[in-house]
Amino acid sequence: MRVVLLVFGLAQFGCGRVGYDAQAGLADAEPGSGAGADSAVTCIPGTAEKPEMFPTVVVENFDLAGGRTWANPDNIGATDDVASGVSLAPDEMSTALVGSDFGFDFPATAELANVTIEIVGKTSLYGDISPVRMHWIAPDGRASPMQSSASYPTVGRTSHNYWNDADELIGLTLAEVESADFRVAFAMQNFGTRSDIVSIDSVKLEVQYRCP
Repeated sequence: MRVVLLVFGLAQFGCGRVGYDAQAGLADAEPGSGAGADSAVTCIPGTAEKPEMFPTVVVENFDLAGGRTWANPDNIGATDDVASGVSLAPDEMSTALVGSDFGFDFPATAELANVTIEIVGKTSLYGDISPVRMHWIAPDGRASPMQSSASYPTVGRTSHNYWNDADELIGLTLAEVESADFRVAFAMQNFGTRSDIVSIDSVKLEVQYRCP
């Protein structure tokens, strides 16, 4: 297990995983709808790839969620034991963290198949803090519906939460995901009856694409 010391005195991260899944067939996908024509990545017909990237730009947003601010919000850009943290009273919600500029480079002929958001973090005491208002925002401002986690992060050990919704990626293209203006947003909320602390080590975006 990784160990980290925050101003809150947190240690030993767990893991929560949230996924947005496209339809398995996606027969009407447009070849090359995601990558720039000048991409240096080769698309081998009949194969599928799942590159993963971290955001290089992270900001807090006070309009998308509650008002409790984070300590060191830009620390979610790598799984490196250097975390962002927030202390939440019962029913309290954090501000939203918004990550962008993931740096993807997709093949020009690739077709989008799946996008998964992975949030790595833990609660400090009780495990009643959960991700909420998770969604992606396309460069034109179009956004997926906001989602909340189905279960809480487990205190002191790794846990995984999965999201699969065939409707979430309809209309999203690899070109949009590749853009520096493609954003992923989420907040944290305390659903328990006692104050607690949550730390987030990293947020990672996994994009699966197919080569026709």
